[in-house]
Amino acid sequence: MLANTIHTMSEQPKDEPKEIQIKAIKSPDFRTIIADRFFGGIDSMGLKAKIFSEQTDIENVINTEDIKKQQPILVRTIECELIIKPEQMKAFHLWLEGKIEEYETVYGKIPSPEEVSKRAEKYYLSKSEKNQDLR
Repeated sequence: MLANTIHTMSEQPKDEPKEIQIKAIKSPDFRTIIADRFFGGIDSMGLKAKIFSEQTDIENVINTEDIKKQQPILVRTIECELIIKPEQMKAFHLWLEGKIEEYETVYGKIPSPEEVSKRAEKYYLSKSEKNQDLR
């Protein structure tokens, strides 16, 4: 924590460590990425994780006369690659574990990807059965 007073070099007591002023700035390349998926693995440098986002491109569907026959295209955009050194992998793990616990305390248990898939499948099956009479 920075002290309220700043000492000049001649006023700085000899036995006290010098305080460092820190200024955080954003890179001109800074951007926010919604990390939909991760892909990667480990090597001698640590963890290499590519982060990509997904969106459904429906332009080809809505630009055709027979919409029912067209399939949307899933577009995956590789946003960036993180290279995380082994020591930072552990630090990140501890930090992330704490954030997961904090999130679940405030908002409730985070479902696993399998639980989300089962919920979606169940939802779309029931929706499909309800819409049978509309066909």
